[in-house]
Amino acid sequence: MRTKDFDRQEQIPCFLTPPWRQGPTTYIDATGEEARARHDKEHVKEDSLSIYTDGSGIEGEIGSAALCPLTQQARSVHMGSDTESTVYAAELQGISLALQIA
Repeated sequence: MRTKDFDRQEQIPCFLTPPWRQGPTTYIDATGEEARARHDKEHVKEDSLSIYTDGSGIEGEIGSAALCPLTQQARSVHMGSDTESTVYAAELQGISLALQIA
């Protein structure tokens, strides 16, 4: 029977994405004015693609949306009443809509 010497085995850290790949940068600004200023600053770059998302509830209804000003694409989904869905689920749906646009 062979025993393994675990102390001598190579330890390889796990990554959700390869360490050489840079994921998207996410910003959440404190005010609308800060968000507009950042948007204007980022869109000076030609390789910038901004997609804005939102999930929310109003008057007992839940929905989500994603908007890309550069490509002029918008998507939205009505997710039902607040007894059928949550704002948290709507926020995740907004991210899914953004990925469809990208």
